[in-house]
Amino acid sequence: MFIPKTDDEVERDSKNESKAKVFRKYTEFVTKSVTMNELPTETRLTPRRLTFNGRSKSLALNKAGASALSSYLTQMNSLSRLILSKENPVLQEEVKDDLTYEEKLLFLNNTKQETDPYFIRGTAIYKKVNSLKKGDFFGELALIFNQPRLASIIAGEDLHLLSLKSSSYKAVFQSEIQNTLEKTKLFRGFFPNTSQDDIGKFCYLIEEKSFKFNDVIYREGDEVEAFYIIQQGEIQV
Repeated sequence: MFIPKTDDEVERDSKNESKAKVFRKYTEFVTKSVTMNELPTETRLTPRRLTFNGRSKSLALNKAGASALSSYLTQMNSLSRLILSKENPVLQEEVKDDLTYEEKLLFLNNTKQETDPYFIRGTAIYKKVNSLKKGDFFGELALIFNQPRLASIIAGEDLHLLSLKSSSYKAVFQSEIQNTLEKTKLFRGFFPNTSQDDIGKFCYLIEEKSFKFNDVIYREGDEVEAFYIIQQGEIQV
């Protein structure tokens, strides 16, 4: 999971000229490799009707095009593995100034981001903040609050991914959504100047707990692990 760096972080990293030089070298290498392995014109989509689970699709690759596309994708996958490898032959004597693994992931996806690039003048403007594991999910806050995601998710290896439309997500997880909205309302009541994005993040850190009369929440000298917001009732110190 990657998010944009702060302006100070970008300014600091932009002073590393060796990183920018390595970025240009990778760019030249990939450009040359892609040019040498361009798809032939016969790989363009040609009219043909296919049926899948009772639904028709009117366009598909012809046999020659599919074969060429498969070969091309294999070459590009090999190119990606080459760049991500630790013993990288692309740089040769400049390996000490190589990009980090995270920067390489950004680099391999940079050409797909025309309006929001991951690099500016050879400097990565995004940073890794988290790694997702099997069974993890992302994007739910964007669906709940109807806003674009602020982070980019880049796969470091092959995986299977399940996606849900907003309407489907809201139908399945209605109770969780309502719970999140209630937390948001509560948090905004205490911190009215906090942005919607920050409130959304805090929603995951807030856990609702109920205490009985005379329950001890905290004793003097205990290690502090959380702070409490009283939604209903009162507390005695």
